[in-house]
Amino acid sequence: MKKITLLILCCCLSLYAGAQSARLYFDRLDIKKGLPESNVGSIIEDSQGYMWFSTQNGLVRYDGYHYKVYKLGSPKLNKQVSTLVFDILEDHNKTLWVTTLANGIFRYNRTTDSFTQYSYPASITYGQLIMGVIDKAGNLWGRFESEINGQNIMKFEPSTGQYQLFGNRQKGIHHIGATVYYNPVKTADGNIWFGSNNGIYRYNGAGKGFSAYLTSNDTAKMRAANPIYEAKSEPGVLYMNTFHGRDEALKFARYNIRTGTLKEYGQANAKDSLLSAGIYSFYEDKSKRLWIGTNKGLSKFDRQTRTFSNYAPVDTISAVNKNLFISFRETQDGKLWISSSAGLVYFDPLTSAFKRYLTDPDDPGAIPSLGIGGKTVDHTNTLWVGFGNAGVARVNKLKSAFTIFKGSPAKTGTYPGKLVAIKTWPNGDAWLTTRQGIYKGNIITNQYQKVYNVSPNEGYFPGFCYGQNNTLYVATESGLLVYNTITGKKEKYSSIPGDTTSLSSNFIHTLFQDHTGILWIAVDVNAGICSFNPVTKKFTRYPHRDSYEKITSKNKYALDDNRAITFYEDHENNLWIGTNFGGLNRFDRKTGRFISYFNNDTRNAVCVDNIFEDKTGRLWVGTYLDGIFEFDRKKEAYVRHFNEDSGLIFNSVMGINEDNEGRLWVITERGFTRIDTRTMKLKNFFMDDILPGKDIFRGIDNVNKLTDGRMAFPLNNGIAVFNPEDLNDSPYLPIVHIEDVIYSNPSASEKAFNKTLAYGHKTLEIPYDQNRVQIDYIGLQYDNPEQNVYAYKLEGYDKNWVNAGTDRWVTYNNLSAGTYVFRVKAANSSGKWNNTGDSITIIIATAWYLRWWAWLIYVILFASAVYAFIAYRSRHLKRENQLLEEKVQQRTNDLSLANKELSEQQEEITTQRDRLAEAVDNLKTTQQQLIQAEKLASLGELTAGIAHEIQNPLNFVNNFSEVSIELIDEMETELTNGDTEEAKAIAADIKLNLEKIHHHGQRADGIVKNMLQHSRAGSGSKEPVNINNLTGEYFKLAYNGLRAKDKTFNTTLTTNFDENLPLINIVQQDIGRVLLNLFNNAFYAVHQKQKTIGEAYKPEVIVTTVALPTIGKASSVIVSVRDNGMGIPDSIKEKIMQPFFTTKPTGQGTGLGLSLSYDIVVKGHGGKIEIDSKEGEYTVFTVTLPVG
Repeated sequence: MKKITLLILCCCLSLYAGAQSARLYFDRLDIKKGLPESNVGSIIEDSQGYMWFSTQNGLVRYDGYHYKVYKLGSPKLNKQVSTLVFDILEDHNKTLWVTTLANGIFRYNRTTDSFTQYSYPASITYGQLIMGVIDKAGNLWGRFESEINGQNIMKFEPSTGQYQLFGNRQKGIHHIGATVYYNPVKTADGNIWFGSNNGIYRYNGAGKGFSAYLTSNDTAKMRAANPIYEAKSEPGVLYMNTFHGRDEALKFARYNIRTGTLKEYGQANAKDSLLSAGIYSFYEDKSKRLWIGTNKGLSKFDRQTRTFSNYAPVDTISAVNKNLFISFRETQDGKLWISSSAGLVYFDPLTSAFKRYLTDPDDPGAIPSLGIGGKTVDHTNTLWVGFGNAGVARVNKLKSAFTIFKGSPAKTGTYPGKLVAIKTWPNGDAWLTTRQGIYKGNIITNQYQKVYNVSPNEGYFPGFCYGQNNTLYVATESGLLVYNTITGKKEKYSSIPGDTTSLSSNFIHTLFQDHTGILWIAVDVNAGICSFNPVTKKFTRYPHRDSYEKITSKNKYALDDNRAITFYEDHENNLWIGTNFGGLNRFDRKTGRFISYFNNDTRNAVCVDNIFEDKTGRLWVGTYLDGIFEFDRKKEAYVRHFNEDSGLIFNSVMGINEDNEGRLWVITERGFTRIDTRTMKLKNFFMDDILPGKDIFRGIDNVNKLTDGRMAFPLNNGIAVFNPEDLNDSPYLPIVHIEDVIYSNPSASEKAFNKTLAYGHKTLEIPYDQNRVQIDYIGLQYDNPEQNVYAYKLEGYDKNWVNAGTDRWVTYNNLSAGTYVFRVKAANSSGKWNNTGDSITIIIATAWYLRWWAWLIYVILFASAVYAFIAYRSRHLKRENQLLEEKVQQRTNDLSLANKELSEQQEEITTQRDRLAEAVDNLKTTQQQLIQAEKLASLGELTAGIAHEIQNPLNFVNNFSEVSIELIDEMETELTNGDTEEAKAIAADIKLNLEKIHHHGQRADGIVKNMLQHSRAGSGSKEPVNINNLTGEYFKLAYNGLRAKDKTFNTTLTTNFDENLPLINIVQQDIGRVLLNLFNNAFYAVHQKQKTIGEAYKPEVIVTTVALPTIGKASSVIVSVRDNGMGIPDSIKEKIMQPFFTTKPTGQGTGLGLSLSYDIVVKGHGGKIEIDSKEGEYTVFTVTLPVG
């Protein structure tokens, strides 16, 4: 019964905070991360690379990204609401089997990602099935125990779904002569064996029951056997722990199945005897060593000499049965992981070294519990551990590479904390300065001793240097402190005003001693550097440029900034200095000059805080803000640069060093960058991935290499040490799977899709109308799965591989019908590719109407149609041939008749041609008549105006003539009467009337002569004309012409003539005709509006002339005619210049006025006519005429 109480014993052990040692970091996978419950008793990695965890609330599959929980079973079949999972096994067919508390056994179907439930029979109540093995027939065997059924050995046959119980309560071949049974095992010959409290039993096959060995009917002589074990290298031999009753007469036993011989070994005091006969486990490792886990430690049985070698951890743990070793798990390199009652134990068979891992509430990377359940080592040689109440823990190799040494309140002399500066040596020795003092010690032993106490007046220690002759140089805020670590003598040096051989400033922050023993000192921001000669006790000051100071002939060879940050001496003993607002400087000891490389290269490094020379002689320069540079000393130029843009983890460099393989390690506050100097490839290690929750101490030259190749660097509360080899690229490639293919119609919603699991499908055929395809894939590699990267290629679509980054799916839309092969590959977080990857053939089906049988039908239909058409044509051709002969004769007769008709038609065509020619001539004559009609219409308008103008003086002539006749009659009467005086008066009046008649006759004569001058027939050539006079005359004539037709018409006439206009060369008659047409249109517009609106409307026509100037003189003359009439609609503005277009009623306009005006102005005079109008408000016609 000892093994049954073991789990209770483990869970009741008190937590233990382990002492500081080389550590492993365990990542926790718990309820916070996604587990449905925290008791994990079984863990396996299946053949596909997925991790499976048992819990008390279902089964979990983990792929590095997600936790998929299978609740298992159905409400109809389950006896228990939640499914408590016990064991997980995978058989030789790669099928997973899962046992549960009450709901039966489940088989995993990979092709459907579902489980088949095999419920326990109704006769079996709640029970615990610990599944042990699967026999060669595929049957499952285990130990089943329930309150009602008691203990039994259970067999489950998947082929029939039947359960069988074997035990003391069973009858016939199912009866076993024992009351306590232990887990079955399968031997190399395929037989099933199990131990009991009365011997051991072998199953003989279906219907044959068990054979008993080492049994007894005498209770006093019964011997129990548990555990039993067959080593792979020794088939046919069972090793077991035999005992009587409750752990009495314990023995280590070797039983030969073939001979039936039993050899027992008891516990003894001899060195080569068994450590303890209280045995809990056996294990044969890859080197065929047989290990025995006892309640006191580990024994190794030498099967040749029949002797034992014993091993037990040596520690101060006080837990009961702390070395009770329960089970083994071997790594790929032959190391053993052992579950113990006091934590997890690591054992190296080669060195016989133990390492125990316990809980530690202050260490997030410690194991979370001592209640260890299942454990396994996956294909990447990584340990996974399940716990009774804390989920799963997995060894994180990256985080485990780092050991942290920090202060322990329980131990004196450990790391003091409150670090200010640190200097280490290859053997691990270190000097530390803190605000309380200076310590000397060793990083690896984590032991330090204070060698110097800080006096209140000495201030803050920003830096120090352990130099030659056991001398410690300490930088303080009040000067240089020189301390002899042997004699304890202390000397203090300060700045003395006026003494150039003293310190240049009391505030010191960096010290460095070169190979000659000279101490180099970086002082206050504005004081540059100086050096100290320990022999002469004198200081030398050196020239420097201030920040941003321009280079001159005087300061050219000075240090390029007033603050130095770091000093470095290369293998040729050249001294290099990095400055703050400057860059890299080299000091020439022969000339005492500084050569700055800050201003002579476009890729300058500024604020240099680290300088390092690798073993190949390359000089590397780290900066505060722009990464790391390689400086070529021969070329005196920077030849390579790494910063964040080119892959560096962070631009602010705090330390540079190289490992034994020549790789460069660059430390920053964000983490490390490893540079392979052979390939110049970079690999980043982020602090959250390697030291979560820790911060690197901000300092200069922060990474130090130890003699054994490890590297050390300070944290804010401790010192971290790591072996660069532990951070080598992982050789374990991801196991790549295409998980599923999702396809749908491209026009369908995202929720309407079909999903097919890819497992078991090498080829997948998809309907032609479901050609939107999404493919999900995964690479199973658990070191840092979030940094696994992928590439894919759809052959037949993608020409090249597509880098998918960390994406694990791809969608193709509207794939054409055809055969495609989708391939995917993955790389682990180290960039190592599994180029084999996985693939699946996807066939997009051809539409039914394009398939071969459809084409065959199309061909048959086409051939039938052709045949029918040929037959039809053959029949008709015969008939048509007969008809053709008849028609030939008819056609001959018709042809003769047609020839006669053709001759007649030819004569008719000739007649029609002559008629058409005559019609064209008539059209031309009509066109000329229309133009002449328009001219006559204009002439009519002009004549009416002239008649109106002449009418007035004629009226005066007539009136005064009539008056004069009457006066002559009166004069004759007066003369007859002899009244000469009155006759003389009348004669005077007659004379006055004759003068008025003459005046008005002259006026009429002037009007006629003026009109004759404007309207006389001329040559049509251009001549200089006063445009104002021409415009004014035609303006009046047009107005009078309209008044002559309609006495009711009246409008306001306004002229705005520019008196300074030059004479312009125009054809006077043509331009007059244009003006007359514009005036007539304007008067017509206002007259029509007057008729519409009535007396409230005040018509007005405004005529304006103005010169359009250029430099020095006028180039053109503008005549504008504006009326406030009806305006022109926008819809017809483009048409009014077209011939025959008019808005006047039929018979009142020819539609040629504006068309002719346009030809006269534009084509005849090289001018232009522009229209501006707003319907219902106004219209402006603007004529522009060139002067020349």
